Amino acid sequence: MIADEKLAGLIVFPIALIGVFANWTVALLIRRLPSLKNSFGRLTASQSIGDAIHSTVFAFLFSPMCFFGIDFMKEYSSVIGHILLIAYDISTYSHLCISLNRFCSIVAPIQYDTIFRIHFGSLLTHNLQLSSTSSQSHAKKRSAEMNFLKQACLQAFVFVCELITYFLITPRVDGSERWLRFFLSTVAWVCVHMLDGIITLSFNKEFTQTIFRGIKIKDLSGYSTRHPHTENTSNAGSKTKH
Repeated sequence: MIADEKLAGLIVFPIALIGVFANWTVALLIRRLPSLKNSFGRLTASQSIGDAIHSTVFAFLFSPMCFFGIDFMKEYSSVIGHILLIAYDISTYSHLCISLNRFCSIVAPIQYDTIFRIHFGSLLTHNLQLSSTSSQSHAKKRSAEMNFLKQACLQAFVFVCELITYFLITPRVDGSERWLRFFLSTVAWVCVHMLDGIITLSFNKEFTQTIFRGIKIKDLSGYSTRHPHTENTSNAGSKTKH
């Protein structure tokens, strides 16, 4: 029968690994997406970096430590815990800033760009930009803003659920129910950071488009490298016709 520590490592690893792929994908590709080249995108990038570090630590440090019983890692588990808390704080404060960002976009849409602009310009310039925007592009922008709001609300809901299970329900569970406490605390903690990345990818289809576009470009470049003679022949044929 598998020992409890090994089983705990096996349970956490696949969840954390999904979080690693999802969150690092967001963190590395977000700057390529036109719709996220704004304050919300930068805050989402900050959140995804915190989530990615958190998931990476659980996948490649915590899980191996539990499964293989590595004494060296257990000796320095306090350092691992400290890294987790730093990543957790990055993610938590990013959640807070994203909530404030969405609040301002709904309550004060006119002042929103001015409040969250990286390079602060004059209010007159901002008004000129708004007046020059077509109604179609404005509607598209509002649709994107609502999509961002839905994403932020769902992530906040999942985050609050994890806080309730971790800080309110787990302390009330009897100490003998080790596995129940484990799922309500550790597994819930790993899941919420994994779901942050999944939710971000789900609400922003540009990520998958960027990934598949990159794969397609690589395939085309690989084909042209492997079949240069075919291209030369076709070029020669076209020249002969003309």
